[in-house]
Amino acid sequence: MKTSGKMAVSKIINSFIFVSALSARLMAATIWCNPANTGAENGLSEVTGYNTLREAIASMAGGDTILISSGDWTAWQGMSIEHPYLPPSGSPGAYTKIHAKSDWETRVPYISDQGVGRSYVEIRGIVFDSRLNPTSHVVVDWHHTKFIRCGFLCGKVIGNNHCAGFGSADSTRATNQYNLMEECMAWGGGRYMFYCKYGKYNIFRRCIARHDYHDGGGGQDDGQIFNFRAYACDYTIYQNCISLDSDRVENFSSLQSEAGGFWIGDSYGAEGNAIFGSISIRDVHLPYYVCSNGTGTAVMDNCVALDVRVPGYTTLTAFILKNNSGLDVSHFLGLGGLGTGFDGFYGKNLGSFTVKNSILRDVAEYGILGVADNSYINHYNAGIGTFGTGSTTYDPLANGLKYPLRIETGLPLASAGENGCAAGPAILKKIGIAETLYGEQGWDEITGESIWPFPNENRVKLLMQQTVDGISTNAGFCANGTGLYGGPLTLTSYIWEYLGNPCPADICSGTYDNVAPSSPSGLTIE
Repeated sequence: MKTSGKMAVSKIINSFIFVSALSARLMAATIWCNPANTGAENGLSEVTGYNTLREAIASMAGGDTILISSGDWTAWQGMSIEHPYLPPSGSPGAYTKIHAKSDWETRVPYISDQGVGRSYVEIRGIVFDSRLNPTSHVVVDWHHTKFIRCGFLCGKVIGNNHCAGFGSADSTRATNQYNLMEECMAWGGGRYMFYCKYGKYNIFRRCIARHDYHDGGGGQDDGQIFNFRAYACDYTIYQNCISLDSDRVENFSSLQSEAGGFWIGDSYGAEGNAIFGSISIRDVHLPYYVCSNGTGTAVMDNCVALDVRVPGYTTLTAFILKNNSGLDVSHFLGLGGLGTGFDGFYGKNLGSFTVKNSILRDVAEYGILGVADNSYINHYNAGIGTFGTGSTTYDPLANGLKYPLRIETGLPLASAGENGCAAGPAILKKIGIAETLYGEQGWDEITGESIWPFPNENRVKLLMQQTVDGISTNAGFCANGTGLYGGPLTLTSYIWEYLGNPCPADICSGTYDNVAPSSPSGLTIE
């Protein structure tokens, strides 16, 4: 009887907790922020929305949603998200949310938290623009956080300050976990554009980064810059990310040591990091740099590096540089590294390095070095090196590599890989079910949904045509003009047409341009 009584009480308590949680969800409020409101303020509607984001946040409870009216509010006081004006944490079933009324139509100064920490927060559709008051858009010790379709334009910050991302001072990787950055852009100033430090189980999905400006301030880190940086992180995943058009060195105070597109890991150790279906175009020195402290293994699959025009130090310039880490690479394309000292696949120090089913073309020095396990690599004009089993030496541009993102069927490269698979990349489908965190169902699934045209690309171009003062954006994919396919130059046409062929009709719509294009800089197309 006593046991039955305890069980009954336990059931009552559990039922009360469940009902309370359900009630909290049902009672979650929607709060409006409308800086243009000159009348009564109670947050209950857009017409009566709070004048400042600070006021709206102050009225929040965990699980509530703020909607911010469309407009450019970067010059308005009280419109930043920062300590002590941070949203309350939500819960697994009831995220606290701050959304733009319409994606990309709301612009506020910045989001910055240097270590208070929050969890179960979702930020959606907001453009953070700190040009008026240069500030990093970095949150520290946040977990289970989602940034969906946000833009991060960072002003001219100096020194070791970064554009956007997730930070921590906890080297155990216990406090910066399970965060998501999805379909976001980072551009403007900063040392690292998308930054993650001491993180674990974080995902950057379908994000775009461009480095426009850096002033290192003359410190020890002056010139060591990247677009995607996982500093002492484990299980940090990049899915369909793009690093591009970051080679205008006249806008950087200096360039030295490591600099480039993706840098994952370092001497503090790294384990389980991965880059899938990602692209580097016109980065400096190192499109992909993977390192650790002699332990751990990373993975790269179906990635591309094109047209590295700014080589750096000898042994620090390559399409892929592996240093003190294990690294497994498959279905990679590296094309256009003819500057002095430029290498293809370069492995240094401890850790295994495997490369297979890949393409290498136009390399100045070592095509392959320190890669004992390599096979089925198509290499042409690819420098010095010993290529392994199944390698081929014909020109990929004449044998199936018409576009940098797929291999054409029925041509030699389509069966030049191991067991008759293709040699080279296939970046055609979205990776990861939208809004899923690491470990959730479908988080790493190759979906049936095409990645092209790239999500939000018209808005992406419109936004990224603005940047910090004194920097022209009439370059790269943001340039005005017409694609070879006959329609406007877009992010999609810029990438697909990089090898000089009009974008396919099923990818871009329009009329084909029959005028033969000039060869991209740094490439030797025959």
